[in-house]
Amino acid sequence: MATELETLADLATVRTLLLQRVSSEQVRIIDQMFLDIAEAIRTELQSAKPLTEFKRQRINAIIADLQALVILPAPDITELAAIEAAATVTNLAAVSVAARLPPAATLERIANAAPIEGAVIKDWFANIEEKTRFEVARTVRAGVAAGRTNYQITKDITGLVSEGNLGREALKQARRDAVAVTRTAVQTVANDSAMAVYQENSDVLLGLEYVATLDGRTTPQCAALDGMRWEMDGTPMNGTTLPLRTPPIHWNCRSTLVPFTRLSDLDEGTRAAMGGPVSAKIRFEQFMNKQGPEFATQILGPGRYEFYKANRLTLSQLIDPRSLEPLTLAELREKFGK
Repeated sequence: MATELETLADLATVRTLLLQRVSSEQVRIIDQMFLDIAEAIRTELQSAKPLTEFKRQRINAIIADLQALVILPAPDITELAAIEAAATVTNLAAVSVAARLPPAATLERIANAAPIEGAVIKDWFANIEEKTRFEVARTVRAGVAAGRTNYQITKDITGLVSEGNLGREALKQARRDAVAVTRTAVQTVANDSAMAVYQENSDVLLGLEYVATLDGRTTPQCAALDGMRWEMDGTPMNGTTLPLRTPPIHWNCRSTLVPFTRLSDLDEGTRAAMGGPVSAKIRFEQFMNKQGPEFATQILGPGRYEFYKANRLTLSQLIDPRSLEPLTLAELREKFGK
């Protein structure tokens, strides 16, 4: 029979998969948005006379027209907070916890103002839009100065739209940034909503455990946090050395927090991992070391792995306890003197 923690971890994994579908649908919308912008820019430039024949005033007018085509509205994921809060309550009911929903005002704040790496999603998209418009202008002016044709300038901005190749400069980078912000925003709203439920029911929950994904795409900071536990007020427990932080803690983070009500359940059962289920007692560090040096190097990087191995460190020692960012090799040498 599955333990309480195992049940909640499995349910959290299912929610993560469903959230990936939400993210994928938003990415599909973003892709279409950029294709439409690319096509509009192509049409504008291909219908104009060679830009190299125009004087500065006319080129500036064309640039303004092109910049006006770059409109990047932020994805609307405001309903996600209420959906994820309700799902969290349902998950807790699976382990006989009759959880309460947090106040509607709390979920509304999460839906509209959850910070993603220090800024809300609409501000991120406004910033991406502004940078993209700058890059469009820069690319046009650089192309004219170099004597490039309209077709070449179009390609510099958008790529070959007919081949589905978004631009190697302005639009390609903007699309990459928009996707990263969107995926992280979905995880932020979902995890913040779940955390709001946990805090609302802190009288019946004992604590929280950080659960990272056991595969080769996990970052050093999530690997270090995996398995760490805190009381509901954030007080470390069971030897935890790093502070409680609600995921995502970096771009495209896939980790989550799982609550528990009984300490007796924590070290039983199994958890999902690359290659099949493993014991719930296994933490990322043990899992990584069992996979061998190549896997560990993939996670930590060559230099950091060699330092980790030579100095017999723990993964948590590779992380700055304040920022939760991986320490550089220079910082590690300064801290450990080798």
